[in-house]
This record gives sequence, C-alpha cells and structure tokens, in this order.
Amino acid sequence: TELLVYLKELDSHMKQLLTLWFGPGMLDIQRITYHQTSASIIEKIATSEAVHPMRSLADLRKRLGDDHRVFCAFHPLLPDEPLVFCHVALRPTVSCTMTDVLETHHDPDVTTAVFYSISSTQPGLSGVDLGQYLLKNAMSLLQSEFPTLETFVTLSPIPRFRKWLQEKIVLNEGGTFVDESLLSEADVKLLTECFDCSREDVLETFSRELQDPSKLMERYASELKSLLMKLAARYLVHEKHHGKPLDGVAKFHCGNGAEMYQLNYRADESRKGWQNSLGIMVNYRYELSKVPHNQLQY
Repeated sequence: TELLVYLKELDSHMKQLLTLWFGPGMLDIQRITYHQTSASIIEKIATSEAVHPMRSLADLRKRLGDDHRVFCAFHPLLPDEPLVFCHVALRPTVSCTMTDVLETHHDPDVTTAVFYSISSTQPGLSGVDLGQYLLKNAMSLLQSEFPTLETFVTLSPIPRFRKWLQEKIVLNEGGTFVDESLLSEADVKLLTECFDCSREDVLETFSRELQDPSKLMERYASELKSLLMKLAARYLVHEKHHGKPLDGVAKFHCGNGAEMYQLNYRADESRKGWQNSLGIMVNYRYELSKVPHNQLQY
C-alpha cells in the first residue's frame, strides 16, 4: 500500500539522519570507573546490561576492577546518556569460560583482551552501527594502556542455537522437512544409547530433553559433547540467511572483520547460558592487521 511505501521511505530517511548525527566523528569514547564515573551513568549501564546481567553490587565492582575495563560511547549533546558500552577482561591467555572472565585476576602479564559483552541502551538507535566504532576505539585505548597486549578476542554467546536445534528436530520429526545431514547414523546411535529409547523415538525424545537444557546437561554433558559441538559449529558456519550468518552475534563480529577462533563447551553455566546455547560459547578473534581484508571479504 502507499502508506507502507511511505513508512519505509521515512524509516530509511530517519536511519540516514541518525547515522549522520551519531556518526564516529560525533561520539566520545570513555572508560567507566567505579570512583570517577557518576553513579547515575553506572546505574544505567548496570541495568542495561543485556548479555550477562549484573547479579549484585560486588559483581558490578568486579567488572569495574583493575583487571577489567568498561568502555562507553557518548554523544556530546547527551553527556549523561550512555549509548552503547562494552565489557572487557584483561587476561594472560584467551578465556574459555564466563567463570574465568568474571573472576578477579592479579596476573601482571596482560597479553589478551577478552570482550565478553556489548550492549546498547538506546533501542531507537538499533539500525545505527555504534558497536563497530566502540570496539575499534576500545582496542586502540587498550593498546595504549597495555603495550604488552597481543590478542583481542571475544567470548560470545550463541543466542539462538538451542532454539534452532529444537526447531530442526521438530521439523524432521514431523516429516515436513527432512535434513539428513543434521544427524549421522552414529549420532542417532549415540542418542538412543543416552536416552535409552528406540530409533523411532529418538527425535521426539531429544526434542523433549532439549526443553529442559540444564537437566539435559546435568545428565548427559560428557556423552553429548562431541555431538553438540559439531552441531554448534554447523549452526555458526553453515546456517545462512541471505548469504550471511544466521546467528546475529556471528554476523556482527564477522562483519566487523573478526574470525571464528574456537568453540568452548560448558562455557556459560548460567540459566540463560543453558537456555540459549546449552552452555556453548565461541571466541571471535580480531587480528588487527587482517581486519580490513576480512571486512572486504565478508
């Protein structure tokens, strides 16, 4: 309809204006600290944390501690309104679990910056790519502060992996879409042995078990490790939408020039981690010399 065409044009126009008003040259990147940043800004960041919610005041202090950094983008006309922020852990090696990321370290040999969360506080700016600019500048600030830094990685969630897997299984079970490459004969045999069920019931049983991921992992984490890691790799690498990764986090980091580095099993054992991805997380690596080439290739 004419109204729909008009609204699409208006949306496109507004996005162009917001991209101009909140472009890289207009933003100020600041480090957030417990003692120097205003309490109101810290509160907004704490309540807006979408990836790994704050559990307590002690948790907040850890994330603002000496072995962590929080960087935030501000607009000069909105000095008390954080736009987008990221959390970083400073480590001697690449972190593979959220436990390692969130605990306090006192290692003087900082060689790795682990970005473990990036969140926006402004839903109205969702179409404006503020995250890329923030990450780029955060890396530059960290390099200036820590000349020994050699590695920039993320420890990222896979938000829809469990849901994707369950949908695939339900479609196979219902016969509306049969993807024979999803599970091999060896995978089916493994599942029948784990769940003590017949081959005919294995998909229904697997689907049912996935509805309670924490219980599933408590019972079968070791037996299912190779299968779940294989399926997570397939989801990240091969599942596409219009030629780009189906996973939104993968799309963001790969589009910004990062490379998939490694999958980590039982990396996030929080309730949200089980629900999202059965606890599996992924490291993306930003090799700064390769970032421009990777962005062009993407």
